[in-house]
Amino acid sequence: MKFVLENFLFRTVNTIMDIHVSSNKSSPLLQNLEKVAKTDMYAYSLAKNTVNSSLTCVQVSPNVAAAANPVSTSIAFRIPSYGLVSQMILQTTLTTAGDNSAVDNNNLGERVFSLVSLRSHNKEICSQTPQYCHVRGQTAPTTKGLTHGAMVNSATSFNATSVTVQTPLYFPFFEKTNMTLDSNFLETLELSCDINSLAGMGLGQAITASDFKLFVWYRSLENEAYESYLKNQFPENSPLVQLIYDQYTETKAITDNDTSNTLDIKHNGCVFASHIFVEDSSTTLGSDSAITHVTVSAAGRNLINNIPADILNHRNAAFADSNLQLTKSSGAVVYKPTVKPLSIYWGESPDRTYNSGALSLSGLNNPQITVSHADLGATKRLVVVHEYFKLVTVSPNSGIVDVGLTN
Repeated sequence: MKFVLENFLFRTVNTIMDIHVSSNKSSPLLQNLEKVAKTDMYAYSLAKNTVNSSLTCVQVSPNVAAAANPVSTSIAFRIPSYGLVSQMILQTTLTTAGDNSAVDNNNLGERVFSLVSLRSHNKEICSQTPQYCHVRGQTAPTTKGLTHGAMVNSATSFNATSVTVQTPLYFPFFEKTNMTLDSNFLETLELSCDINSLAGMGLGQAITASDFKLFVWYRSLENEAYESYLKNQFPENSPLVQLIYDQYTETKAITDNDTSNTLDIKHNGCVFASHIFVEDSSTTLGSDSAITHVTVSAAGRNLINNIPADILNHRNAAFADSNLQLTKSSGAVVYKPTVKPLSIYWGESPDRTYNSGALSLSGLNNPQITVSHADLGATKRLVVVHEYFKLVTVSPNSGIVDVGLTN
């Protein structure tokens, strides 16, 4: 009896599947699609595997130790030649005898450095400002955004004690494995860090001690794989040309009673994204709920005309899934919705590793960004962070990196 029932169920299910398949076979649309291109998604095959390699994280100290009170000074890190550099993170420990708790939960890690530059052969390759670091954290996918928030904020209140924060470095060479920096071959790499002022960090009390570290992640290839890698990078001893990105930050002070502001764009690069937000210099980096409308114009003609913030945010929802911000309340981690910077993606993708569309500012006469907002008081300023493309060339003989076209 059991065998008969199971056989009946099998034939019943098989009949249902036959009806489904037969119906699809009678569909002109599905049959035409199958003729154009089809894949057997149910057939298992081994995926392509990578070459043999090792992973290492190296802790680097500054070339010269920072002063006990390091504000408004500079430090530099020489990048060791250990392999392909895939990520770098700065760590800062600051000590105060006073009460600097006003900076708690206000992204101190983003604000420790006024500028971080990756350099080679005394040339800047790319850079990061506090505002750009903030933009990347706020526009990142949710998991990465939450991790960013935890890194840039201290776990303890900054009141007569020491706190430790991290500063993630968002450089183009960390986007994909085929973009990594070959520290073995390139001319010596150095990370130059300008330490912010007390006000720039949002602090009111003096720093009495400091410590800075750089954590560098490396991927090392075995000899045969590394030789193949070099041949692919420099075929027939020709230079390596890479499309990378950089940032350019512009600001304008907002005066009391202002409800509209226009920023004259000074940058002239090939921009693929422009991020707009209001910065509160007295409390935090990046203010929520400020801008209501945006206009982008050049020579009196509008490229984007008085677009509401909600309309921009709706378009950008297709590009990123970050809608949460990591905050702390009485030592507990709290997840809350956040208003991200208003981002204009001039292309069709937020992917920074290829050109899906851009705006060449060098070809525009008097480009401007105008924003409407509520009366925000006297401590605010308008911030526009441009992300733009540039070409770099690596010499196959010397490993020197030259920055080429940027507009």
